[in-house]
Amino acid sequence: EKFQSYVGSYRRVSHTIRDERNVTQMVHVPPVSPALTQFCAWAPKLTPRQLASLRDMTQMWVERERIKSDLEKAHQGLMQLEHYTKQKDERMVYRLTHAYAGNGSSTKTQEQALQDAQAATRDVYAIKDHIEYEMLRLAMDGVIPPVSAGAAVPCVQRRLNPRLYNRVTPVVSFLLQYYKRPWFIPALVQGVQQCAAAMPVELVVNVDSPGEHAVWAGLAMNATYTASANFSVVPVFSANVHEARGYNRAAALARGRYIVILQDDEMAPGDCTAWLPNLVTIFERWPAMGVVGLRNPVIGPGPDFDNGARRFFTDPSTGVAMHWVYVTDFAPLAARRSALRAVGGIDEGMMEPGQCAIITDWELCKRMWTAGYQVSYMNVNRDGRQDRSGNPSGTHTPESEDKCWGAQMRRSQFTANQRWGEGHWEPAMQWVDHVRRLNLRHLKLIDKCPYVKAGCSL
Repeated sequence: EKFQSYVGSYRRVSHTIRDERNVTQMVHVPPVSPALTQFCAWAPKLTPRQLASLRDMTQMWVERERIKSDLEKAHQGLMQLEHYTKQKDERMVYRLTHAYAGNGSSTKTQEQALQDAQAATRDVYAIKDHIEYEMLRLAMDGVIPPVSAGAAVPCVQRRLNPRLYNRVTPVVSFLLQYYKRPWFIPALVQGVQQCAAAMPVELVVNVDSPGEHAVWAGLAMNATYTASANFSVVPVFSANVHEARGYNRAAALARGRYIVILQDDEMAPGDCTAWLPNLVTIFERWPAMGVVGLRNPVIGPGPDFDNGARRFFTDPSTGVAMHWVYVTDFAPLAARRSALRAVGGIDEGMMEPGQCAIITDWELCKRMWTAGYQVSYMNVNRDGRQDRSGNPSGTHTPESEDKCWGAQMRRSQFTANQRWGEGHWEPAMQWVDHVRRLNLRHLKLIDKCPYVKAGCSL
């Protein structure tokens, strides 16, 4: 009879639990503390998936218990508030009003607060019933001895799942390297904010001119920081460290699974609700995809390759127009955050602090390929997104042009040659052929063949 009640509870909440378990992280779970070895002796008998599933369910249960308690206290506080209002006790009215202002309870009626508390109680019992059902099922299968839900908590919560925290975690983090372009700040922020209509996003800005801190601090404060916010501004202040170090610093703060690198002279591509979901689709469709270029693709060096067109292939399984490439340019440029971290980020050893990061984009792509990741390109609409104000920027000025495009290019090219060889390194041509085969094997040609010499037949 008890088992059947668990099955009923399972059916009632299975949809909710299943949705939340989709974000389960299959991570290494550290060994049980010696102090709990005997108490939790059953835990090592579970598979990693079973352990992660129980971890997620018990984590949700503990959080919902806290929410239930908060709402019950809020209901009690409103009853007290009514009492002290009638007594005209201004001190207690002030204290109680501010005590519950943070969660909006002070603006609710007692009836509304009671309904919220009752709904939270039902939620808690539903999740607990589901945990008890899972534990009983494992016990009946002979996997573990009978264990209650409460006893399971300390044994499976040694490492929590951050994706289950009561917050909106951005799917995509936009990284902006900013330096002395105040007239373009509203456009830069609005260009990213429009993407929040497609999915949760954040704008992480390395403010390389800290004298402008007040503007960016104000933008961060004005962004909607609530559990349901789909957009936030996260500034970090540096002192002219320039692109490579600025992007690496911003990437270290990013929370999104994917990042999009921006420059401060160009807004995020237009029609974000169309291209951003397609970008995420590429990363999810191809787990090895490390970089997706959004600016200039290079499928191969020299006249044997047509690098001018933007739409050669489409993925027949998703309908997204994309193709693998040899290398691609900054910016915009997208990357899988875990892949960027795995290859060491942008190479800061190619320049001194304050110097531009020219050639580091191609160098990053080559490291992605050699590390087992892939590089591709997706066409986006960049028309009209550039800063056309005519104002002198802090980065590209007549004095700095040769410093970046001349002297720094020579430095970066020297380092790149040391690492990858000078000119058309033979393994590079093997890469190019590998890219060609990936495109022809997995994608559908929708335009002229970009392989002038090799052709588009396997």
